[in-house]
Amino acid sequence: MVLLWEPAGAWLALGLALALGPSVAAAAPRQDCTGVECPPLENCIEEALEPGACCATCVQQGCACEGYQYYDCLQGGFVRGRVPAGQSYFVDFGSTECSCPPGGGKISCQFMLCPELPPNCIEAVVVADSCPQCGQVGCVHAGHKYAAGHTVHLPPCR
Repeated sequence: MVLLWEPAGAWLALGLALALGPSVAAAAPRQDCTGVECPPLENCIEEALEPGACCATCVQQGCACEGYQYYDCLQGGFVRGRVPAGQSYFVDFGSTECSCPPGGGKISCQFMLCPELPPNCIEAVVVADSCPQCGQVGCVHAGHKYAAGHTVHLPPCR
């Protein structure tokens, strides 16, 4: 806004400032960022540019999923294939855990062995993206499964 030094111009400028509100009258001049070199934001998955600043700051560190991992990240619920630092997801029906290290960086995946089911497990439950779990314990006799606590009457000498 230009303030003229003649009385009519001063009144016109004051009238415009009051009519347009304080945000226009108090607006800060734009920062000239010509020639400014901003430092790279390491492991940054979300950045923001503050008003009046030339360089962005990192809001959240993490890992960017690349290649085949991108679709696994989406399946894991991570938007745009970005995993926040310290979080993980499972692939290969729960047998592999992929995680983003604290502070961000590259995703690393580690195969996990499922624990063996107990020998008295007569019914296994398989949940998607998880290891099988024992749904019922008991015993097997002559090809029949019996739940734990069930009494079986056998003929003598057996």
